[in-house]
Amino acid sequence: MVAATIAATCGGAALVGGGPLFVIVLLIQVALALAWLALTDVPAASGGVLIIVGAAVAADVYAGSAQASDQTPVVVIVSAAFVLAVLRQLARRRRSGVTDSLSGVMTGVVAVVFASHLIAARRGPDGVAAVAAICFAVAIATGTRRTVDALIGKPALRAGAGRAWPGLVLSVAAATVVGAYVGAARTGLQTRTGAMIGLGAALAAAVADLGIGLGSLHLVDARQRSAIAPLVVLLPLVVAAPVGYGVARLLAE
Repeated sequence: MVAATIAATCGGAALVGGGPLFVIVLLIQVALALAWLALTDVPAASGGVLIIVGAAVAADVYAGSAQASDQTPVVVIVSAAFVLAVLRQLARRRRSGVTDSLSGVMTGVVAVVFASHLIAARRGPDGVAAVAAICFAVAIATGTRRTVDALIGKPALRAGAGRAWPGLVLSVAAATVVGAYVGAARTGLQTRTGAMIGLGAALAAAVADLGIGLGSLHLVDARQRSAIAPLVVLLPLVVAAPVGYGVARLLAE
């Protein structure tokens, strides 16, 4: 239930103010960077973590600005991170595993930029309600899925993944209801918009959760396996963030 607690905390922070949300998102991004580098077997002391966290800070600062509706600077941030990652590889004396290191750092950059969409969503039309719908939908979806999977583990979504169809269906339904409730309760965000945000966020979170579950099946390295627990907790909310942001922006137009 840690994942549900973190998602709910993000939603509560968005209701309190932009500052608390910024702090919580940045903490999530730092933890995600360390876990992702462990999963992709990139040494944390290699400089990759600085590139990822630097991209996270830059994306968060821009997401909190008044011009955040223009996503061009986000492309610039990711491009700059790629240039720095390449330069880091060129500066290494031993250049073994260059491709793996580059892919690990850059996918980490993309992941933390995903998380910054929670901050960007709060600055959009009815932004506070939109972030609340995203976070609370992920919280209820994650909690429902875990509970139902523990009670009814069949039929499985995929053999060995530890996720079942009843948990997926009920979690998505619960998240849609929560999103609709937030939309109805918060001034400016319609019930339909809240429901669609909850639906999109829940599906994205479920895909991320299933991906981590399947990806962990064949891991034997201790460091990589240690990264699974934090990623299971953080990745569903992170992947849901841009989906919820996109749905909110699309329906607001």
